[in-house]
Parts: sequence; structure tokens; C-alpha cells
Amino acid sequence: MEIQKKKSFALGVVGAVIGGLLGAASIILLAQAGIISAISGFVLAFCTLKGFELLGGKLDKKSIIVCVVIMLVVPYLAHHTSYAIIFVQNWEDLQFGDAFAHLYNLIDTVDTINENTELISAFIKDLLFIYAFTALGGFTIVKQAFAKKNEVIEEAPEGEVIEELPTEETVEEAPVQE
Repeated sequence: MEIQKKKSFALGVVGAVIGGLLGAASIILLAQAGIISAISGFVLAFCTLKGFELLGGKLDKKSIIVCVVIMLVVPYLAHHTSYAIIFVQNWEDLQFGDAFAHLYNLIDTVDTINENTELISAFIKDLLFIYAFTALGGFTIVKQAFAKKNEVIEEAPEGEVIEELPTEETVEEAPVQE
């Protein structure tokens, strides 16, 4: 049984990464349309957490930690990518790899030419906006997942005893009947 659990967790991580990539695509596509949207943060959180659930099973504390790490890294990379794409679209000889690797230098150059800090301010504000809505979406989904897990069973009529429902641990410990 322990091997199955590890396999399930590993598959969950794969599902969360795939979900994170789908969420990143929503951030990049909406940014290219000129929209920094709350929806993209929710989509990222939803896809990451549901990706874990679909391939790895139920969310627990360990899986949520993995999903949170993914939800911290992916928005940054997606936002960085969307700004690099914008630079490539506006500068003829600039390649995507160079724009991605040297994004902060490019932003600093534009701000220096314009004699202000509007672009770096916009970059940071947009990133914080995405993080805020990713956190809100993630919190909402995790709260719902744990609410389902902890649903209260209706009380039995007086004098009746409700047997404890089996948990994953008690199911694994139970002898196998042949």
C-alpha cells in the first residue's frame, strides 16, 4: 500500500504542475489581450489544486504545500513571460530568450529613457494583483475541500450509536478478507 501512496502523490505533483501550466497559459493569454485579470489568478489556483486532485487523490497538508509552491513560482514565470513577449513584439531584433533573461534590464532601460519608473511599477503592481487573486482562489478551493472532508454527520436518534466511518488509515490497517 505504501508504494501506491507514493505513486499517487507523485502523480498528484505531475497533475499540479500540468494544472499550473494551464493557469500560466491563462495569465499569458489574458496579458497579451491587455488584461491583467482576477480570473487568471483563480484559474491558476483552480487548475493547480484540481490537477493534484485528479491525478493524486485528495488534498492534504503535504499536497497543499506542494501546490502553494507551484502557485508561487508559476505566476511569476507567466508574468515574466508575458512582459518578455511584449518586448519582443515591440523591438525588431530582440529574441524571446534574450528578453526573458534580461527583462529587468529592459524595463530599467525603458524607465530610464522615459525618465520615470512607471514600467517597473506596473510590472510589480500587476504581479501582486495576480498573486492576490491566486491566493484568494486557492484559499477558497482549499477551504471547500476541507469543508467537504469535515462535513458533520447527522446525529443519531437518542440512544443509537453511530459507528465511526472508516478512514484511509483504518482501511489500510483492516485485514483483507478472501
